[in-house]
Amino acid sequence: MPYVLTISVLLLLGGGVAWVFWTNRRAADLFRRLAEKHGLDLSLRQIGLYQHPVAEGALNGRPVHIVSDLTSEREARPILFVEIERDDVSSFSFSVRRNKFTIRHRDDIYTELGDPTFDQEFAVLTNDPQLVAWVFTEDMKAMFMELASMGWGPGEIAGDRDTVRFEEDGRLRTLHQYKRLSYATQILDALANGMDGVANGLSR
Repeated sequence: MPYVLTISVLLLLGGGVAWVFWTNRRAADLFRRLAEKHGLDLSLRQIGLYQHPVAEGALNGRPVHIVSDLTSEREARPILFVEIERDDVSSFSFSVRRNKFTIRHRDDIYTELGDPTFDQEFAVLTNDPQLVAWVFTEDMKAMFMELASMGWGPGEIAGDRDTVRFEEDGRLRTLHQYKRLSYATQILDALANGMDGVANGLSR
């Protein structure tokens, strides 16, 4: 009986090691593809057993970071995020989440953008409903709907004077996640352009 137990434990440990090895290799391979597609530099960080790749560089003149990381919570969980840096003088900000993954608080005031399909799918918080309506053109709303169809679930896309950022839970393991992160990067670039347009209009 002890012999059987020992064999079982060794098999479990071996399976765990193989899983970590596969996860690390898969994440590195998919991040390498992301870096090549968007012209970014790739680096690998080891946090505990897992590698957390980072792809960084510039996209249309703006610093961009595509990152695998852990949250700062006590029970740290893996997250993926894309962040594009920007800089303007306005205080305009917004946050977008999928409606079905949003916990609504009593003091939150959500903005509807006049598109029933979009408004049913997404919850938008902003400090300026008029400006967010300018940024969220029909093309922009269509991009968000496409992202939802790609399986984006719990997470957030947010923008302010310093950054636009996409976030979702998990590690990069699947081709589907890779496509979603790549598409989210395109959305953030378009959002940054839209926010710059708003900022330039306000400064005139």
